[in-house]
Amino acid sequence: MKLSVNLLHQCSGRVRLVLMADVESKKCLLCGSVNLQRLFPVEKFNLLQCRVCELQFLDPLPDKKSLDLLYENYYSNWGIDRLAEEVSFMKKRTFRNYLGRLPLQTVRGAFLDVGCATGEMLALAREMGYDVYGVEVSPQGIQLCRQLYGENKIMGKSLDHGDFPADFFDVITLSDVLEHMPDPPGFIDMIEKMLKPLGLLMIVTPDTLSWTNRIMGRYWPHYKVEHLCYFNRYNLSKMCLSRFRPLVVDRAYKTLTLNYISSIIHGYHRNRAVRAVVRLIQCLPKSWRSHPFNLNIGEMFMLLERRP
Repeated sequence: MKLSVNLLHQCSGRVRLVLMADVESKKCLLCGSVNLQRLFPVEKFNLLQCRVCELQFLDPLPDKKSLDLLYENYYSNWGIDRLAEEVSFMKKRTFRNYLGRLPLQTVRGAFLDVGCATGEMLALAREMGYDVYGVEVSPQGIQLCRQLYGENKIMGKSLDHGDFPADFFDVITLSDVLEHMPDPPGFIDMIEKMLKPLGLLMIVTPDTLSWTNRIMGRYWPHYKVEHLCYFNRYNLSKMCLSRFRPLVVDRAYKTLTLNYISSIIHGYHRNRAVRAVVRLIQCLPKSWRSHPFNLNIGEMFMLLERRP
């Protein structure tokens, strides 16, 4: 890859130089523009941003084989398999809040959770009266969800065209899923065909205009190799506008504990200052570390209705 040196600014007599990757041959995953800039590395990948629509994405995209290997031990890689009961409680409280935003008049028909993980969203949807289906790629999640909901209700692979009939689902949820997709517009087009007219699509995904991104920059916890692309509420809304009518666009709040936060930091971050937070958390009383609280960690919540 060709490199050029750009002089950005001079401060207190010190010259700051930044190496900019030659990205002329690359195209935006969302709008197709070639007007791109390199931001900074995410591990061994470059993070590019489109100057037109502001989508951020990894370059080159990780290959399927490396992603499959990562997903094989996804939960143990985080170190949160030790906190299974605590994490399950957190997820249920988070998802109960998400599902509580669905319109009350929604027909309780077929419900699909893409990236159903360990099944907490499906459990709540079933309690609400939905006929639930799930899609998951992690072997641990597939095994557990098939035990809970049946072999024929859980698809153990990436979602593809033809996996479900057209106009089949009343609700489809994509919680922490869209950022994993290498072709977001194509994926949303496929999802739209599986939804009934006036069916609901719920999306939760990182927001590059969030306060956490502005403060943390390259140390934003959402920047990791399995996250292939990063939206903000404007370009995500625009991508969906031709197929969907937006009902809710807001911040997303997750139920968390300090135990969970320290496990995520320990699993992903090698920065000394950030990892010092883990040591600080571990010094706190056990009751404090396991106490749940709601926090926006830089994600947005979007509820959309398929246009008839």
